[in-house]
Amino acid sequence: MQRSEEHRANTPSEEVELEDGFYSLEFAARKSIRYLTKRKRFFDNWHYLNVAVTALSGSGAFASLMSGGTETIAKVLTGITAIASSLDLAVGFSKRGKQYDNLQKRFSDLLIKIIQSEKTKESLVQLEAERLQIEKDEPPTLIALDIFCHNEECRAQNKLDSLYQFGWFRRCLMHWWSFEGWSP
Repeated sequence: MQRSEEHRANTPSEEVELEDGFYSLEFAARKSIRYLTKRKRFFDNWHYLNVAVTALSGSGAFASLMSGGTETIAKVLTGITAIASSLDLAVGFSKRGKQYDNLQKRFSDLLIKIIQSEKTKESLVQLEAERLQIEKDEPPTLIALDIFCHNEECRAQNKLDSLYQFGWFRRCLMHWWSFEGWSP
């Protein structure tokens, strides 16, 4: 009697393929968590810096006017306040930080499911679909930052043979420039 496809045991190569699929999925989820955490911190730090600049320059302008200081100082400080407020309004540092925080939490939930799931082909397909659903909601990826996070995750797993070359120039600009088309 022949066994149906559902009931036959996995061959060793299928088991390796399944194990590799779960490893790749877990690696990708961990890398995404690192990436999204870095983006969240980037926007949060800019938001806090902007709030500090706005508060200090606004307070300085007010103090300058109240103490009878020169109008020039008050004008410059008021200009700084206006620029900082406009920048925060246009970029939406806080809003973007919250967006990345939400995505990071969704990937963390996915990672928990990956770790706790039964290692079957069906669960792998379902978890891959969930990953794609989360990625659908992500803003465009910054390639250099993504590769930097790949290297961090490789170091965390002691997979030093999988590291990409990453120079200081890309490291300095990884939050600002995507480096489209760059392949390490």
